[in-house]
Amino acid sequence: METHFPEGKYGEGWLLGDGSYGCKPWLLTPLQSPHTVAKKRYSEAHGSTRNVIKRTFGVLKGRFQCLDHSGGALQYSAEKVMSIIVACCMLHNICQRFGVDADVVENLPTDPPVELAAAADNTAQGNDVR
Repeated sequence: METHFPEGKYGEGWLLGDGSYGCKPWLLTPLQSPHTVAKKRYSEAHGSTRNVIKRTFGVLKGRFQCLDHSGGALQYSAEKVMSIIVACCMLHNICQRFGVDADVVENLPTDPPVELAAAADNTAQGNDVR
């Protein structure tokens, strides 16, 4: 899995990561101090997109407790985790369509703060894409 994105096995596109990851051509991370208009727009777009994803994960973790008990550690292979998440998304959409309520946990613990990646983790090619 770790080499699938760099090798282009998933086609064209990007993953969004937080500041704990280095910027790669396939993994876009936030800028710490954007100084130009373009960099500020990038940071705003990155942040708003990541917020949508974080809210989505919060909804899924609230509805499907199996997604919220690992403390962030993968209990299965990355491929199996992807299948579990896709299945949860599909089940959530079915519930939404047919008005099936769930006992959603509202007050999930917040994610721990991220430790920022070292500047050396960024690649020149990743910075160019960003």
